[in-house]
Amino acid sequence: MNKKPVRLKFALFRAFVLVAFLPPVLLLAANDFVVQPRLERDFAARAASLARGAANTAEYALTLARSSLEELAFLVEAGTDRKSLSRAIDAKVSAFPSFEAILILDPTGRVDLTGTAGSEYVGLDLSDLPLFLAPDATTRVFYGNAFVSPFSGKSSAFIAVKSASGFRIAGAFRLSGLSAAVVPADPASRVRLLDGLGTVIASDDPREVAMQLNLRPLALAAPDPAQANEGYVYGFGADALRCFLSEVPCTPWKVIASYPEASIAATLNFERLALALASLLGLVASLALARTLSERVTRPVAALLAATRSLEAPRIPRNKPAALELIELAENFSHMRARVTEHEAALEAALAQREVLLRELHHRVKNNLQIVASLLSLQRGRDLSPEAEAALSESSERVRTLALVHEKLYRSSDFATVDLGEYLGDIYANVLGAACPAGWTAGEAAGLRVDIEGAIPVGLIVNEILSNALKYAGRGGRPPKVELILEPLEGGYRLSITDDGPGFDLAAARASGRLGLVLIESLAHQLGATLNIDASGPTRYELIVPAKRRKAANDQG
Repeated sequence: MNKKPVRLKFALFRAFVLVAFLPPVLLLAANDFVVQPRLERDFAARAASLARGAANTAEYALTLARSSLEELAFLVEAGTDRKSLSRAIDAKVSAFPSFEAILILDPTGRVDLTGTAGSEYVGLDLSDLPLFLAPDATTRVFYGNAFVSPFSGKSSAFIAVKSASGFRIAGAFRLSGLSAAVVPADPASRVRLLDGLGTVIASDDPREVAMQLNLRPLALAAPDPAQANEGYVYGFGADALRCFLSEVPCTPWKVIASYPEASIAATLNFERLALALASLLGLVASLALARTLSERVTRPVAALLAATRSLEAPRIPRNKPAALELIELAENFSHMRARVTEHEAALEAALAQREVLLRELHHRVKNNLQIVASLLSLQRGRDLSPEAEAALSESSERVRTLALVHEKLYRSSDFATVDLGEYLGDIYANVLGAACPAGWTAGEAAGLRVDIEGAIPVGLIVNEILSNALKYAGRGGRPPKVELILEPLEGGYRLSITDDGPGFDLAAARASGRLGLVLIESLAHQLGATLNIDASGPTRYELIVPAKRRKAANDQG
């Protein structure tokens, strides 16, 4: 079933609205179903990686501390003298700056020996501290909780190792150094190292360590270590945190990396807002473009449609939906094309008929003029005076000159103009061909075309001058020498005819009204040409035809 066509402006508006809304909608959908889950996974993976990395770094630092204490325990078991043992303690404190002091407790819990730092505590009973009570035969190592160190007044934690004979080597571990070594700097997440009670012992915020901030609820909220590594949410609403917990191996200490849930939501909301703004701007731009196209496209199309409605044709089938204006334009143009094709065929037929008629007309005129010339020639055979015979002969040649123009026209494909050089060459051949075969020169004027109104007078002038040259030129019985030169000028042409005759009295010829001279001068006036005659001998005629004759011929061509 075909869809109902719509107006062009509505089709354009619908297309632009679709173009404006479709990309933002697709981007929003991609943001919600692709970008958001991936962003959440990336945040989670980064936070979990930070937690694992901090736990591994803490384990490395504690391993170094434990190794130092185990070396001292070995010296105790080896029976090293007290002085050497004290120097060994000072060496360890110096080599490992994280130790504030190292104490050796006897099996009863009293401080038996220290280095330079903490010497004032020798003999102090510490049997009630967790570091004395907690170690067992299995682990032999104790990792204490944060406390305010009596040595520095800052936050510290005890690490103790139990020897085989029951002595405990305990080191007061300075926690301020852990923050720089363990906690990475990350703008999106917070990473903290907690002791067994949940007290912050390392953080990128030194105030949390100094205040001994307790985050035990944050650690206890983890369901279990396996799930904690995948992340869990602590808190509600805008204060909710996404947490990732990683335990420091072989210790009660834990690392927690967290970031606000709202940070992801803020990022996604910013993206949605940007896309919504882009959609709004696209809609405004589409409306503006649709309005512009309405002014510059649909209105001209409507005007063109109105102009073609006068050529309505039968409705064509509407196989596909389109704008009503375009459908109607297609129908009208189809009908216009058919009508133009019909008119072209009719014009071509009329032109062909015109060519046939013109060719036949010139042919018949030429034949009629030839008949007239033949009749004049027959009349010469009668008993007539020499003057009458000369007059008939001259008239016959003039008629033949007229017939030659029409012969040129009907033999040519151009019925309006003739090649002047070819026409004058034929006249020259007809009048002087046998007597003077080599006196005609067209030169650069070859291909010069003139209309019939310009060709006939020039042909009659040339015929008259050549006939006179045949009569009066030539001396001592030899044939006359006649030179005819046709030269193009700017827009017009110049015709020069020179013979070797003795010349004549031009004033007397004009006074007597000699027919040939009268005819030449009147035809030159008819052409609007300039005629110069030098009759002093030899005789020279110069005819300069202006541009108007050439312009008429070119307009016809």
